[in-house]
Amino acid sequence: MNKDSPPGVATKRRPAGGLAQMAFDQHNFRARCLMQTETSENGLFVETGNLSNVVLNWILEPIEGLQFYAKSYHSAARRLLEKSSQVELCDTGACPVVFLYRHSLELFLKEILIGGQGILRLEGKPFRTVEEILVRQHSLSDSWNDLKDFYMQIDMQWTEELGRTAGSSRSSFH
Repeated sequence: MNKDSPPGVATKRRPAGGLAQMAFDQHNFRARCLMQTETSENGLFVETGNLSNVVLNWILEPIEGLQFYAKSYHSAARRLLEKSSQVELCDTGACPVVFLYRHSLELFLKEILIGGQGILRLEGKPFRTVEEILVRQHSLSDSWNDLKDFYMQIDMQWTEELGRTAGSSRSSFH
């Protein structure tokens, strides 16, 4: 434990520089944020020294962090749904919840496809490149069809029941 670290929070020793320095800074920053949230009310962009408690692009390669963003959007949708009344969720009031769930689904699909394309390429099987997956932009239909293709490429059975069940959920967010 570093002498400057908060009680109960272990910090790493300072590395020489480069990527190791960035990882060190990220670890210590997150430790300070954890301590900060225990001692203050919830807030966005709360000062914690020379940084705030919000760092949006802390992952070096955003492509590798789609799952974190997907989980965050899903969690926010769930909390918003739980905290909202039926009146607040009527008509266009449901739009923020639907948007968050839909965006979460889109990011989870892209995460699966990007991981899957790497596996297929290692096996010498053709599949979309990362760029081709990302160029689909926000189309759930295109990503869904890509997922179906991926299933077939890895010899997993795409059953009608799976397609119907997931497809009905997907169409709700289209």
